[in-house]
Amino acid sequence: MGGASVGGGGNQKRFTQCSKELEKLLQEDRLSGAPLLLLANKCDLPAPYPAYDLSHVLDIPRIREERSCQIFNCSAISGELLVQAMTWLCDEIM
Repeated sequence: MGGASVGGGGNQKRFTQCSKELEKLLQEDRLSGAPLLLLANKCDLPAPYPAYDLSHVLDIPRIREERSCQIFNCSAISGELLVQAMTWLCDEIM
C-alpha cells in the first residue's frame, strides 16, 4: 500500500494548510510505514515553488525517518513528471 497527496505548488499561502493535512494523513494507522508520494502541482506556472524548498516547509527529512517519501513537481494540465512520480510509487510498493 502507498499513498499520494497533491498540493498546489504555485500557492505559498496554502503550504500551511497542506502541512496540516499531511500531518493528519501521517497519523492514519492503516498508512503506517507506507511509501508517500507528494505531488507539487502547477510546475507549469511561471514561478512555481521548487520541490526542494517545499520539502523543507513540509519537513520531509523527518517523514523519511519513518517511511519512504518523495516529492515531485508536476503539472496536471500537461502531465509533466506524472509518469515518473507514479513509477516511483509503484517501484516503492513492489
